Amino acid sequence: MAKSYNPRRAKLHRSYTVAEAAGLFGITRAAVRAWIKAGLPVVETSGPNLILGGDLQAFLTKRQVARLRKCPPGTIYCLRCREPRRPDPETIVLIALKPTSGNLRAQCPACDATLYRRVTMSKLDQAGFGGAARQAGGAAPS
Repeated sequence: MAKSYNPRRAKLHRSYTVAEAAGLFGITRAAVRAWIKAGLPVVETSGPNLILGGDLQAFLTKRQVARLRKCPPGTIYCLRCREPRRPDPETIVLIALKPTSGNLRAQCPACDATLYRRVTMSKLDQAGFGGAARQAGGAAPS
């Protein structure tokens, strides 16, 4: 599983050795070297290779953006499958928390994990769950 690192830990105007970058994110030097092989630019000097903080931030931000998945209408992101999935309409339950919002709960058709999605009642149709969700407990929507 790929881990997400906070790119803002790297200071823009500082340069890091492989060991310093590894210590900054609590990872091994081999992991930083893998980042270099994956495209992280380095400044080659007569001493150790240096990684510019701005380049490190840009590299990590680019990796995070590439991993984002947009859920189309009618789908919920499955944490186990790591994919947006269209749940079985028979398993969708709307739990109203307030008159204006609630939680959708359903089963993933691929792995049977429970899926959760926060919704606004006025945008339930726009999210693709208007007629599929059945009411369960909580506050009554208006």
